[in-house]
Amino acid sequence: MRRIDDYLLNKHTPNGRRFPYLDCWGLVVDFYREILGIELNEYTDLTAETMSRGFLYEREAGRFIETKEPADGDLIAFFFRGKLFHVGIYWKGRILHTSQQKNCRYEQLPDTKLNDRRFYRYVND
Repeated sequence: MRRIDDYLLNKHTPNGRRFPYLDCWGLVVDFYREILGIELNEYTDLTAETMSRGFLYEREAGRFIETKEPADGDLIAFFFRGKLFHVGIYWKGRILHTSQQKNCRYEQLPDTKLNDRRFYRYVND
């Protein structure tokens, strides 16, 4: 079973779906499987839109509903001008996420004055 510290070894990899080579959607998929015991669609079509399609597929299938009060394990989705551009995991008041610029990190939630941040809870198992 992985721990939060294990994810900090992740090397951000575009379309990455195997630990320790994960992109932001791959990190969510791996975290849900390894920490929460929930299988999500990996959605690996090797396009730049993989993260968006993976999350939108799961949401449209009714597996994620938006919530105003986040709880541990909720997915955080970031939007800019209405378009999804990043996902991460809410855990103990912080965010676990990965990006090409900084690899994986566990940090305070960023200030989102320039974009829209929404929380989603997994509801289907």
